[in-house]
Amino acid sequence: SYSFCTLLVYANGMLERWVASIFSSYLGRYIKNLDRHGLQVSMWSGEVVLHDLELAPEALDEFDLPVIIDKGIIGQLRIEIPWKHFYSKTCKVEVSDVQLVVQPIKGTQWDEVHERKKRRLRKQTQLRIFESTRTSSLQPAPENEEEPTNEESEGFGSRLSRHILSTLQISIKNAVLRYEDSCTDPRRPVVWTIRTEELSAIPTDAEWRTNEGAYKSVSQMYRLCKLKGLTLAIDHLPVAPRLTGVSKISSLDKWKEIMSASSTLISQRCTPDPLDVELRVTTQPSYVALDLSHPKNTVDASFKCLNIRLKRWQYDAINRTARYVADFAMLDKFRQFRPSTGVKGDAKNWWLFAYKCVRLVGAESRMRTHVCWEKLKRRRELKELYIQMYKRSQNVPWRQPLSEDETAHLADVEDHLDAESIIYFRRLAYFQLRMEREQHKDAAMPEQKKEGG
Repeated sequence: SYSFCTLLVYANGMLERWVASIFSSYLGRYIKNLDRHGLQVSMWSGEVVLHDLELAPEALDEFDLPVIIDKGIIGQLRIEIPWKHFYSKTCKVEVSDVQLVVQPIKGTQWDEVHERKKRRLRKQTQLRIFESTRTSSLQPAPENEEEPTNEESEGFGSRLSRHILSTLQISIKNAVLRYEDSCTDPRRPVVWTIRTEELSAIPTDAEWRTNEGAYKSVSQMYRLCKLKGLTLAIDHLPVAPRLTGVSKISSLDKWKEIMSASSTLISQRCTPDPLDVELRVTTQPSYVALDLSHPKNTVDASFKCLNIRLKRWQYDAINRTARYVADFAMLDKFRQFRPSTGVKGDAKNWWLFAYKCVRLVGAESRMRTHVCWEKLKRRRELKELYIQMYKRSQNVPWRQPLSEDETAHLADVEDHLDAESIIYFRRLAYFQLRMEREQHKDAAMPEQKKEGG
């Protein structure tokens, strides 16, 4: 009896440590001044309340958006974890009083280290999508029917993370987003202000019922999202005070005071009546095989009335922003050459900027059209090296696993390859592994017959 109680206490403690580490890991991606150790200790009580948290400048990098965070504050973050009924009830995250100021990436200084991290993150996202959408014909087939499935073979931490993400309730109240654009058209700078009273995402079952414990689905995740009190305003930036220049203020209270004061000057509202929207989101989780006969994400939106009123200059501002977003992927590669000064008074650097952009386009065009034997030879050698190393990284019994140095070398090779090349090389590696598996299966069958005879 004593040993059983000791084991039960140890199991509960392990569960608490795992859950606390999962929450601190996810929140640490987006929050700059998060005390991870203090967060883990506080979670053991079942409820955590944090105040005045600052969003990390790189919080939006993984979404590959054409904007960057200048300043972001979360007034209150509240987390509820039902330890006594962990697998029958849901964890809840409530965020209140969010104030966020963003600006176009076009207007920021080039940071080589930060851009390298963004490229690596973008590449990892593309590779993760490829792995989740890989068809069964490219995957190594199981040798027998008794081989455990992914769900059975995954560890305790993976199952726990999956349970938390699939049943988590999220609520964001009183959020303000300001988009200050003074570089798309410097003669007519504008500020967008988006407000919402509440944004919630609640897990449901296939019938969109929100009763707890009834929405455990393996192949689909269902979320009922409600957006209440959404308003949009577009003002001239000289009328609405600029906030992108006050991000260096160390006092959060002073910054929130400036933010609140600027919000009272908003006058050019595009939505006379606040908008309420209900979204029904269906998602295929990444931990199950992707069903290519259905979309990975499906969103159904419904609202009673949409009333939008625009002035001519507001309509022009929306068009300029839409063009900037559409051309961002093409123009972002030139940002590394862009001068930090204005055109007037610094014509030399801007002519040099134009020259470097044209030279870069010409170099890319020559790389696509000009083919030489040495380039093809290096490409083939790199392909063979990557395929052999990647096959060894898959832990198949007929190949020697990679050492730590070789694993680091494989990661270094991936850093120098673009995502399209890596995906192509991996397709070849998976195809070769499938052929090798068939060969080993055929070679093992005569020996089994011989032993049986």
